[in-house]
Amino acid sequence: MNSRLQSKAISILIASLSCAAVAGFAVKQANPFEPVTASRSYKLAGLGSIDWVGTCKATSESIDCWNTDGNPDPDLTEKIKAFYIVQTNTDLHFKFGRKNRLVVFRRPQNGGPEFTITNTSTDSGQFLNESGQLGMNGGNREPYLGWYSVDTDPSLKMASVVFDITSNQGNATIPFKEGAEGSIGSARIHIDSIKLAEKGKGGNSPRFTPDRTWTVSVTISGFTASTVPNISGRAFDQKGNMVYRVDTKGDPLSEETTRRMYSPGFNPVPGFDASLQCIKGYGSAHQDLSIPVNPSKAASLWLGMSGTRKVTITDILLDPK
Repeated sequence: MNSRLQSKAISILIASLSCAAVAGFAVKQANPFEPVTASRSYKLAGLGSIDWVGTCKATSESIDCWNTDGNPDPDLTEKIKAFYIVQTNTDLHFKFGRKNRLVVFRRPQNGGPEFTITNTSTDSGQFLNESGQLGMNGGNREPYLGWYSVDTDPSLKMASVVFDITSNQGNATIPFKEGAEGSIGSARIHIDSIKLAEKGKGGNSPRFTPDRTWTVSVTISGFTASTVPNISGRAFDQKGNMVYRVDTKGDPLSEETTRRMYSPGFNPVPGFDASLQCIKGYGSAHQDLSIPVNPSKAASLWLGMSGTRKVTITDILLDPK
């Protein structure tokens, strides 16, 4: 082979290997549930962002807020102060001997099916409830101001807040029988087995479950990220109606009973909740699901896949300049 042809062959080989490398990289799936840390702001793809906008020191006498540069923020101060002037039944909570602050975020509403902020906490694990909100009357996913009462060691100058963001990966309906399969995106779900669970061993506390529950073991393949979404869902009965409640034997309650359950003023709610939930194998390719619906009285399962990413927002100033 002359040098010119040899050079051309080498070029073709390099190009082929490059394409193969790109193709190999393309099949790798980024983990949508990998914990992330972001300074002061985190963008939710296509859905807005969570932004720390300021911090406030509140007492029974005054409220003073500062922005992300640590400078006084008169506008934020007036907004927070006006909230408590109008919302006279809203309490401010303080802990003795701690640095008490209101940490304010601009964040999207949980209006869409794609994601939900399911939990908020400090990086030390202190659970946080929103102490107040402004702008929640906007349209779907419109941002609003929400703030949290955070208490820390008096010596700390900065804090971090952790948001648990649960995202929906899609859903599918598959037959409720062993060997059935269905796909949600790139993931394929196979029902390995359906077994009657030992009394008191399936799902929640026996107080909240009927006498009989069934364990549905599934294998999830094709989801190439290191963390696999968890599965939840409900069953459809043999008439194609979604099963919301069952009796103590796992038989679906009548459509009339279900309608009454959602009628205004109907109390108490009859029967037991019929939802399907993961009880073993969270985040793995092999999961055990518990459902209180008798398989002989159901035709199919509606399955949804979701997972949670922990987003830690850091560099939150606890004191002004």
